Amino acid sequence: MKKILTTSVMALVSLMSLAQNPIISTSYTPDPAPYVYGDKLYMFTGHDEDDALYFKMKDWTLFSTTDMVNWTYRGTPMSTATFQWAKQGDNAWASQAIERNGKWYWYICAEDTTKHLHGIGVGVADHPDGPYRDVIGKPLVPGDWGFIDPSVFIDEDGQAYLFWGNNGLWYAKLNEDMISLGSKVMP
Repeated sequence: MKKILTTSVMALVSLMSLAQNPIISTSYTPDPAPYVYGDKLYMFTGHDEDDALYFKMKDWTLFSTTDMVNWTYRGTPMSTATFQWAKQGDNAWASQAIERNGKWYWYICAEDTTKHLHGIGVGVADHPDGPYRDVIGKPLVPGDWGFIDPSVFIDEDGQAYLFWGNNGLWYAKLNEDMISLGSKVMP
């Protein structure tokens, strides 16, 4: 629990500092999700289009740094086109990526065209900058009200959990493969 609290506080402080002094000023990059791997900090972000009047988000972007001063744009490794089940060209909302056992798993929020509500999907790649692919061909968590902002936590015993929500909090265990749920969805 102490580790969860420490991680949460660090993430909150990081997000507050980004809001006051943005490090990416060339494009709109909402919902940054930092991840340290080796000697690099990767920042997985959403990408809001310049002409958006509300949200207009068709892809996710990636940046990296080794010194917290100089940032490298690593492209847009995923878009709504990666997920056939997702509304195309919009609603590519918050995400988080994590490395496990030599693979990268990028958990995203997109509109599920079956339910017309946001669901949670996962793209898989061999490298942080992709290419990512949807290996399950459907949402990991089908759309429902408030099913946004996915985040993954791997406990000290190695058990991975997927958390998400807005105006509510839901979670489920992830199986070792990181692309299937190991429990029912719990509020």
